[in-house]
Amino acid sequence: PTRRVHSEIHPTRTMLSGLDGHFKPTLTQEQEMTLLLKQADTTPHCVWGAGHPIRKISQAQLTSLFIRKVNLLAKLKIGYRFSTNTFMLASALWDRCVHKVMLVVDNEDVKPINLDHFDALVAASIFIAFKVMETSFLHLEDLKSFLHDKVEISTIIQAEQNILQILQFDISIVTAADVADKLCSFANATTGNQIHPIVRESLEISCCNEKFQAYSAADLATGAMLYAGWKQRIPDDKLNFIPTFMRTTAAVQCKEDLFEFIMKEITPILDGKRKSEG
Repeated sequence: PTRRVHSEIHPTRTMLSGLDGHFKPTLTQEQEMTLLLKQADTTPHCVWGAGHPIRKISQAQLTSLFIRKVNLLAKLKIGYRFSTNTFMLASALWDRCVHKVMLVVDNEDVKPINLDHFDALVAASIFIAFKVMETSFLHLEDLKSFLHDKVEISTIIQAEQNILQILQFDISIVTAADVADKLCSFANATTGNQIHPIVRESLEISCCNEKFQAYSAADLATGAMLYAGWKQRIPDDKLNFIPTFMRTTAAVQCKEDLFEFIMKEITPILDGKRKSEG
């Protein structure tokens, strides 16, 4: 796939300004967004072959793996300073693979899971995402060291091959970060630069909770945009560069869910961390 390079948000030259002086998306820009979302919605769902049997796990095990994935990706992001788009793509690769091979069952005995095996899957996901999204390179030796040498390089390579086989080498996944970048490009420079960092942060935070997986890339991106606008106290009419068809009921609900999750779960954690460091 072609590597996508993400830069700072710049004002779009073809924006139309309404009588109120606020920017509105042109027909061409709405068509661009429609095409992007079509790509997000039509990613083929692969069927497992005989070489990849379905594994039964409990909901508690899946939740544990999900949290472990996010923790590893967050620590890697701090260490290697890669983009939100890379973070989201790596998370999406992991999610799609795990949901293809894992079947959540109730009232059945399930086998213990090998966390090292799933750590290798996380490492392979970020390794692939890095090659697609970033201009720098991530060495396998670094990933091995990051995992405290509990996972061999050969295991990470095998996990990468499994991911590519599972997804039939289709890793050009359109994530909410890609959609949000496109939306921010429709805004004027001031508004775009005001909300873009908060949108990126809230999208990364959304990866910490499984409930946000239920939202489409479009609804998650729009919800994050609306949440960022609220946090920056930007009047809703100044967010009218978001196409009307994207302001769905689900997008508005996503904004409310982000607000609740960040206020109740994330903010207390960050406040506690600041106090301990101070």
